Amino acid sequence: MNLTRSVKTTAFPLLEFVLLRYASTNQSTTKPSLLAALSVSTMKEWIEINRPVDVEADIPLKDQAPTEVRDEYDRSSKNKFIAWVSGDSNLIGCIKNNRSISAEFEFAAAVELYEMEPAKGSGYVGLDIKSKNGECLTVIASSRYSQKSLQWLKQVQPILAKVFQLEERYEYHGKDA
Repeated sequence: MNLTRSVKTTAFPLLEFVLLRYASTNQSTTKPSLLAALSVSTMKEWIEINRPVDVEADIPLKDQAPTEVRDEYDRSSKNKFIAWVSGDSNLIGCIKNNRSISAEFEFAAAVELYEMEPAKGSGYVGLDIKSKNGECLTVIASSRYSQKSLQWLKQVQPILAKVFQLEERYEYHGKDA
């Protein structure tokens, strides 16, 4: 497999990401000048997402990524927020330092953004991978409510939905009263 690298930017200043896509030589539509020097043979997708320091939303303190993902992360992406799809497309997930989440692709249906605005309570925001029946398979990132975290999650949601090949959903939980 060849590694192709596409640099993408969005209209959002908080978010720039690098998409590393693996394609077999007969399926590649990228120019040879875009070939990168990395070799992540176990991943179909490996995406670096900029997470500003002042954003509170983060991956829960879990260790769910397979060994191959953790090993590749240690080799090539230390201290970065990475979204990945396994080479066989069975698992999807995110990793950052000692935190990682994963879900089985066959059960996943959507990347859902949710928020509860502060009122008497502090509120919260988050991004989940939801199953076909609406069950939360895993929390991608969450925190107490803040505009910076909410804006970052709104920017990340369509990227993850596209990479994971899932639909986007939004759920408003009202005011934290």
